Formats: sequence, structure tokens, C-alpha cells
Amino acid sequence: MSLYRWLKRQRFTYSKIGRLVYMVEDHEHNLQPKIKWLKSINVHGSDLATALTRDPIVLEKTIHSLNENVELIKAAGVRSEWIGWVIRRCSKVLACNKEELQEHINFYTRLGIKDDNFGKMVYKFPACLARFSVEEMHSKVLYLKAFGLDDLALGKVIASKPQLIACSIEEDWKPLVKLFYFLGIDGYGLRKILTIQPSVFCLNIKDNIAPKVRFLRDVGVHEELIGDVLVKFPSFLSYSLDEKIRPCVMFLLEKAAVPVDKVGKVLSIQPDLLRCSISQKLDVIVRFFIFHGFKREQVGLMVTDFPMLLKYNLSSIKPKLSFALRVMKLPVEEVVKFPRIFSHSLESRIVPRYKILRKRGLNYNLRRMLACSDDEFMRSLDENGTNDVDTELEMEISVNADLSAETNIEISEQSDLESQFTARYIDDMPDLVMSGQLDVDTSEFRWDNAPNPGAYKVLNGENAVDAGVYEVFDGENLSDEYWHCEFFTDRVRK
Repeated sequence: MSLYRWLKRQRFTYSKIGRLVYMVEDHEHNLQPKIKWLKSINVHGSDLATALTRDPIVLEKTIHSLNENVELIKAAGVRSEWIGWVIRRCSKVLACNKEELQEHINFYTRLGIKDDNFGKMVYKFPACLARFSVEEMHSKVLYLKAFGLDDLALGKVIASKPQLIACSIEEDWKPLVKLFYFLGIDGYGLRKILTIQPSVFCLNIKDNIAPKVRFLRDVGVHEELIGDVLVKFPSFLSYSLDEKIRPCVMFLLEKAAVPVDKVGKVLSIQPDLLRCSISQKLDVIVRFFIFHGFKREQVGLMVTDFPMLLKYNLSSIKPKLSFALRVMKLPVEEVVKFPRIFSHSLESRIVPRYKILRKRGLNYNLRRMLACSDDEFMRSLDENGTNDVDTELEMEISVNADLSAETNIEISEQSDLESQFTARYIDDMPDLVMSGQLDVDTSEFRWDNAPNPGAYKVLNGENAVDAGVYEVFDGENLSDEYWHCEFFTDRVRK
């Protein structure tokens, strides 16, 4: 009876106590020492019973042999403070013999996974150390190497996502590869997805990947570009559709005023916009432009033409916008026509070329001024009747003292203004809207406002499944009930 009480104090359930008493004859000299030893390596509570009952062979082994296994994985790179966690998650590490455990360690060592990298991998997924046979792991490695990876590259992939070892080639990987090939992703694309976002190969196709592929199609990404989007930004497939992807697309539609039929284009060009924080990144950029006199529709046009704009930091955008509006005296509309001004260096391209044009009395628009190489720019000056272009360009690229001073003063004044804006625009935005200083478009995106024709068909109930995807999923209908709605934005929001 004292044994029952003692086991109950160790948080053993009655069912586990019954199993242990049935399996172990010499409780005092076998069971209790094992439990005390497990507690010494930080295995506590219900994990004690799980470790002993899940792999009963642990009860038959001596404490000396159990210690040998622990010392072996510690020597391979698993930290002492992690041992308890590893045993709690995979007691088979203790159940297997020393030679078998060493064989598993050698398997990973041949892939370049050793020392601290090995320890971190085992901590992430302890089952990778003993739950699968070496033959099974070897077959999975050979399959992944067929994508064009060598041992070291594949070792890095497995070390970052050891759960790959638990996946099935037939049930998980082959259907996924078939779907990717259907989407136009070749061997290079598969290799890139595997190395950048290996967790994609652990995702369920039906529950995780297929809905996101359909979503890209629904928002207007052309069928032939969906594969390119996934290769450009593999992390897209690991994001939550409801918590991350849809809110970002809704922001592009409603706050950034990207036209409904252009959202697909924006995502095709810059799919990693979905990585950005809406509140800390995207909304800050949009509000900044609105504060400086841009209409929301103009911001939408700039984002459509140059989606990368939303990824720039304000510290990069501010001086270029200040120079364009205050020094070059350009209207806002000129910046809207060429948002790529923010991709060019202020010091090495924008200012030097503006100085040259100003000295010659020439008036170029931003596109003609910046969207060309130095040679093309000099030839355009030649065509306008300038002489000694090469010599003068070298002279003008060195800083002109007078204009440089004027520029610095203008930028300094504007920086002060923008610092005040940065400190208060979030709190004052409602007041600015109410006072009419900001133009906020709250209109709905109805179907009569240039809907995407393909999405229109989907939203009116037609089957969105083409024959290829239908075949991949063994004929299962991939359409879902929420494709019927009145507004396109409602579809995205759901």
C-alpha cells in the first residue's frame, strides 16, 4: 500500500500505477530507483509514468545502461539542461541500445549536423533521435536530395526543421510535389522552397496549401504566376489565411486604395508584403503620404505601380520626398507618376542629376531623369545640345556648395516638420479626417467597380476547380461554400 501512495505522490494516475505494478515484480529494487533516477535528470510528474509505460523496456535496463545513453547524446551536443525535456518527449531515447543510438547520431553527423546544431535539432524535435529507423530516414534523405541538394545543404534544412523526418514520402511529399509541378514550379523552385521554408513540406495539402492557392487565384493572381509567387515568397504557405493573409489584402484594398483588379498584380510583384506588420509598417507609410498631400487613390496608384514602396523605411522616404516637393518644386502628381524615385539614391543619383539639369536649364520629368543609366542620361543631354558632357558630369557629381546648402536647409526644415508629424499623426488622424485635411475613401468595392472577371465567376458560384487541381486531389471538389457573396471585399474578409 505504501508503494501506491508513493506513486500517487509522484502524480501517477491509477491506470498508470496499475500498469507499472503489473509489469514490474521487484518494485522496491527496480521501479523506485528508476523513478528517482528519472527525476534526477528533470523528468517529473505525469511524464514519469509516460516514460516508463510508453517504452516498458526502460524498466528492464540497468541504470548504468540508461546513463550511457544520456552521456552519449550529451557528448553529441545535447545540453545537460535539455536532457529532461528530450526524455519527456521521446522516452525511446532510453529504450534503444547504445549501438542503435550511436547509429542515429552518426546519420546526422554525416549530414553535417553536429555539436550545438545537433543539440538544438534534438531539442526542437526529440523524436528525430530514436523514433524512426535509420533505413527510413535514409530513404527520406535520398528523396529530398533529388531536388539538387548536397549532404551539407540538406543537413541545414533538416536541422532547421527536423519534423521533416516524420513526414511520409508517399502520403505527404509526392502529392505536394505533384501540385507544385502543376503550378509550374520546377526543380529550382522546389529546392528554393525547401531551403527557405522547409516547414512547407510538413503542411497538409488539403487543409493548409490548397486554400491559399485558391485564395491567390481568387484575388486576381494569374494562374501561370501562382507558382512564381510561391517560389518568391515560400513563407506565404505557412501564414494563417484568416489571421495574416486576408487582413493584409483587406488593408491593400481599403486603406491603401489599391484597385480591386490590381491586387493580384501587387501580390504577384511583391508577395512578401504579406510579411509586413499592418500597424507598424504598412499603415505608417500610407498615412505618411496622406499627411503630405497625397490622396488615398494616388497612394493606391503608387503601390500598384511600385509595391516595394510599402516596404521602405520612413527614414529612406522622407528626404527623397522632401527634395522632390520642396527643392525640385514638383507637384504631387509627378511623384505619383514615378514612385520609383524612392528606389534611387538621393546622394548619388537624384541630387547630381538634378544639379546638371538645373545648370543647363533643362526640365526633365522624374522618369526621364532617373529611369536610365548614366550613359543614357549623358546621351540624352547630348541630344539637347549640351557640350563636353563627360567632363561636366564629373564636375557636377561632385557637390555644388550653393545648391547643396540650399538642399540641406530644405531637408532639415522638412525633417523637423515630419518629426512633429511622426510624433502626433496617429493620435491626431481622426481630427484631421473630421476637419477635412485628409481625404478618406470609405466606399465599398462593389462588383460594378471593375471586378476581377475570374473572381466574379467564382463568387457567383461557378466551380473554381480546374481539371488539373481536381486530378491532384483525386477528384475532390476544392470549392467552398463561402465563395458566394455580394462584395469582393466580403469574400476576402471571410
